[in-house]
Amino acid sequence: MRWQWRDLGRATQLITSFDAQPGDALLVATDFRGKSHPSYPFWNAATEADPVQLRENLAILPQLAESGLCTAGKDISMGGILGTLLMLLETSGCGAILNLDRIPCPSELSIDRWLITFPSYGFLLSVQPEKIEAVRSQFHQQNLVCEVVGTVQAEPELMLRLSSESIVFGISANSHSPDFLLVKHYAYRLPHLLDKTTRQRSSHAGTCERAAQTGASCLRVCA
Repeated sequence: MRWQWRDLGRATQLITSFDAQPGDALLVATDFRGKSHPSYPFWNAATEADPVQLRENLAILPQLAESGLCTAGKDISMGGILGTLLMLLETSGCGAILNLDRIPCPSELSIDRWLITFPSYGFLLSVQPEKIEAVRSQFHQQNLVCEVVGTVQAEPELMLRLSSESIVFGISANSHSPDFLLVKHYAYRLPHLLDKTTRQRSSHAGTCERAAQTGASCLRVCA
């Protein structure tokens, strides 16, 4: 059997995971027209969707790239929003602030579950401030969700902000730990850490404590 290769097209502009810049806004784009898997962190917005709709939804990304509206981002993978953002920041050599209360979340899921869920259709985009509305409108025109959830910063750390509390992950540029291990370490501690910040807020604790530390990065909870 002989394989035949076909040229399906050539891209002149790319959305790459290496080009997020300090000062960019972080946008999450996803499709709420789906349902959650009962046993696993999967959001199915694909297998029962209209194929024409799916192709039109996917076509938004090359359109954004070709028009210069977005040059940096990642598809939200099995690590969910949190894990994907960590990988984007590592490859771009940046940090970010992620505002948990601004992340659009399906009503049937908790935010800690949604942060580690594979959304089937989902993208995390790093966008220059003056291009935000043009990018959002591309998704909104197709009844997709697209909202600003944070900002890229130069400091190599990821801050998860909720109200007046924050959880900070240090991102080490010299780390050789696999991305999956970083994602697993952080994502599965998140419900406990969010609960910890809630307890700190109720007790008016005003100190920072070191909650966990690995050879690759460190974490602190601040009130």
